[in-house]
Amino acid sequence: MFSVCDFTNIVLSRKGFDSASGYGYSPFDPTTGRYIVMPIPGSKSEQMLANRTRYEDLKIKQTYLPGILAKNLKDIVFAKELGYSRRTKEEITSNFAHFDPWLGPCPWLAEVVDHCIGAFGQVNAAQGHLEKNSVGVGSLFLFFSRFIPIRGRENQIGIPLDYKKGAYFLYGWLKVGRIAKGMSDIQDEQLRFRHPHATDAYFAKYKNNTIYLADTLLSNKSVIEGCGYFPRLRRELLLSSVRYYQTPCVWELPAFFNQPENRPTYLQKASRWTLQENPNSCLVTVPARGQEFVFRSSPGFVAWFSKIIEESKLIVAKRVMT
Repeated sequence: MFSVCDFTNIVLSRKGFDSASGYGYSPFDPTTGRYIVMPIPGSKSEQMLANRTRYEDLKIKQTYLPGILAKNLKDIVFAKELGYSRRTKEEITSNFAHFDPWLGPCPWLAEVVDHCIGAFGQVNAAQGHLEKNSVGVGSLFLFFSRFIPIRGRENQIGIPLDYKKGAYFLYGWLKVGRIAKGMSDIQDEQLRFRHPHATDAYFAKYKNNTIYLADTLLSNKSVIEGCGYFPRLRRELLLSSVRYYQTPCVWELPAFFNQPENRPTYLQKASRWTLQENPNSCLVTVPARGQEFVFRSSPGFVAWFSKIIEESKLIVAKRVMT
């Protein structure tokens, strides 16, 4: 489906609620695989600069998570079934939602607040790391987050789950087609008025503020859009090891990830990696709050990613063609 030259660098990028930003994790239904990526609260200083969206303004489809009565993302946090802490409730009540990345039409958002473009913003040291590692046009972001299964739901996705600690899954992708380094690079009105990074004040405050805009397609030979959300969480998108499912930061990855000359950044020390009896896979312990892990495209990656996309093709391609 793809070739090595379809992508330059690959970025595994962690986004969504975590232990320090939101003080919890995003929810998913282990029966259906449906999930919601909870955007982190914007910092106090950022709220004076960014396009601001409150959690209650992010309306969700009423039937998206059956049994959860919620009209918006604030209601999700206050839903008793999801067990969010008082600290999380205080955070999302007093702060705006830093809703980023955008990956085209969002499975859980109501049409009135949905978006149809792909964009991801980054600043400061994390953006410096991306620049240092030549992330730009042609690079591919694979976004992941930690998800907690909803209690009381039957586990039908075929993997063991810890209902307190959850697991890391991939949930979306964005192939970079263009880069915005200032407001003059942004023509789309929806982006200008809604994306948190797309303001004059944000570009003035953060000198390396960068917005990565999605390409039209993943490759010239593909009908798959240049960005998107995987429709369901499933085993093929799981990063956390099934063997060590009670330790979500231990990941089980295909063996090509453990090539000494091309290990992802921040995971380059050999001591982080453990070989498996199965020569096709390996274990790696990832930093609990690692953000951007960058590595080069390779035949192994292309085969792995093609399989992931292929298994979502019927749903994703149908959306592309409508």
